[in-house]
Amino acid sequence: MKNVGYSELVERFNLNVLAPDTSAWLVEQSHRRTRSTGDVTEEYYPVRYDPGPHWTEQLTFALKHEGVNLEILSALFGRVPTEELTAWVASSPTGRYARLAWFFYEWLTGNKLPLPDVTQGNYQNVLDPEQYHALPPGMGAVRVRRQRLLNNLPGTQAYCPLVRRSAALEALVGERLEEQTRERLAC
Repeated sequence: MKNVGYSELVERFNLNVLAPDTSAWLVEQSHRRTRSTGDVTEEYYPVRYDPGPHWTEQLTFALKHEGVNLEILSALFGRVPTEELTAWVASSPTGRYARLAWFFYEWLTGNKLPLPDVTQGNYQNVLDPEQYHALPPGMGAVRVRRQRLLNNLPGTQAYCPLVRRSAALEALVGERLEEQTRERLAC
């Protein structure tokens, strides 16, 4: 069993961050499974999911399967060679995960990679609205022409609380708590 994705990057680069709430592992089995205990989730993937040894492959796996972890991304971009990140993005400028890494690098560090703006492809959400509570188009989400992404992050580089969708949270949203509070306070 070996770790992959964010936990592999944290270990490899000795990142001083909180442990991710989800850890991914490669195991010798034929199907994917999930084990949750409390606030911690472990995802077990068959070895055919092995992203490869390079950190860009591990980052692609993390963004694709584990979502967005701004703390780890920020720490990671302080440790990885910028030249390697630039070369990766240049080799796949319209690839979703390369564009996301590029966007997060520039957004989190304030530094611009020496790359031309993307001129082809559709705009894609930075956060998947199926997985996160994110800003909707027309209500704060901003088009980023450079990477052709829709920045729907609910905050700034200094403070950006990411809220994953879950069955429990969706049940609370369905209770219309804000509306009920207004009704009770209006009495």
